[in-house]
Amino acid sequence: MILEMIKHITHNLILANETIRHFRRQNLHAALGTMQTLTKGLITVVQSFMNEEELQAYGLDMDNFTVLLSGVMNAQENEDYVLIADLLELQIIPWLQQVQELLIANATFGMDEEQANYNLEGIRRCDASLAAKLETHVMPQEYVI
Repeated sequence: MILEMIKHITHNLILANETIRHFRRQNLHAALGTMQTLTKGLITVVQSFMNEEELQAYGLDMDNFTVLLSGVMNAQENEDYVLIADLLELQIIPWLQQVQELLIANATFGMDEEQANYNLEGIRRCDASLAAKLETHVMPQEYVI
């Protein structure tokens, strides 16, 4: 569940940056399209935190995020696209990054064998001696970030 949330937040961060770029270039059609997708993604993040007891334990201030999101919605109603880009950049993105950092700091992730082999192949292409050392090293089952 937490890994899915982290991936979802990452996707929202990419969408937010893409939306900002479109607004700043005055490409309103593309910006409003990505903004719509971003809004749905942000609502999903908020609903996940409200519905999952495990996520509520992190103590995030969801009321603060609601205020941030309503500011973006008001700017959208007023068709103030410069303000939308600024609010995304200065408020929404930092909040999403804070949530993501909090989730990563409090989660443990296991690495499956397929992912480990994929990573090892990438290392082998760059540094064969390092790859050989890693192959002989016994890797623990779980990693804590």
